[in-house]
Amino acid sequence: MSEVPQNNKKIIIAPGCMGCGVCMASSSYFGESRDGMAVVQGAGIISGNDILQVQKIAENCPAHVIGLQDVEAKSMNEVLHTIQESLDNYRFPVPPKENFEFNSKNITVPIPFSTRERIYEYSSYEKAKRAGLDEFNRLMYSQRLSIIQGLMIEYKTNVLLPYYRYEKTSNNYYYKIEQELKALIDKVIAEVKLVNPQISLPDDFNKVTITINRKKDNSAYYFEECFEVGQANRALGEISNSNYSLSSYDCYFDVDDTEEYAGSGFFGDKYKTKYCFYNLKEAFESLANDIVGACRDVTSDITRDAYGILGQLWKNVEREIKTQLSKKADMLRSELKK
Repeated sequence: MSEVPQNNKKIIIAPGCMGCGVCMASSSYFGESRDGMAVVQGAGIISGNDILQVQKIAENCPAHVIGLQDVEAKSMNEVLHTIQESLDNYRFPVPPKENFEFNSKNITVPIPFSTRERIYEYSSYEKAKRAGLDEFNRLMYSQRLSIIQGLMIEYKTNVLLPYYRYEKTSNNYYYKIEQELKALIDKVIAEVKLVNPQISLPDDFNKVTITINRKKDNSAYYFEECFEVGQANRALGEISNSNYSLSSYDCYFDVDDTEEYAGSGFFGDKYKTKYCFYNLKEAFESLANDIVGACRDVTSDITRDAYGILGQLWKNVEREIKTQLSKKADMLRSELKK
């Protein structure tokens, strides 16, 4: 019968893993990376029968990349210091402000299309001009707030969403923090076990739960319900003076006329002039440029507001995390001293 090793070992995986999955299927000490290769779960510090188990897994590894290293024993004071530094003194990793820049250079305003152009149905130049302006207003000018809100929703979805909503997805900031905290707690547990291998902890002890509830957190509610409306109104304010009035755009489209047969009379055939509007695209493009310019003018304000309110949310999340870590730290200290 094999003798059970008494010293502690640390699992290492050298470069060259083939991703066969044998180790992952054989022991919870091994996990899978994003590219399908084997990784060590937690701190990878093991003792007793676990060492024999991992040695067998290492022998069966077809790539021969699994190994064990001796782990230097630590004093109780050293482990207590690790608990304090890792758990009691945890600091939430606040992302840098540049991650949240509203980039007006990348926004695109959709250009509508009018089916009413080149229809000769108006009895005067003025009526055709008025009809063209009405069509411009219907399709785009009256929709300015909605258009800008759409741009803000796009920014919110592409840039802010992973930071104000919790989702179990690889790109969600809070889910990643949960995984990092799990690994951190596993490493602390491993160090505690170096001093007292007999500690008893709940199965989910390494789990930290982050909750973001828009009904309870005003910051989360703001992003879910209010952000695009407030920022769109701010940008619209930049193009709401007389220089951007509806009538200021009538110079960008044209009116054409044609002679239409109206029957014959005593003096011969009669004709009447009919008018149409056309080239609304130029008016649409001009307004689109004005909308982009308005967004550009308030870029720093949008970024400042988003980052500032996220900061309030992060403080709440950090408080929640620290409460959970503090309880875990106290339990580890208690187990350590048994």
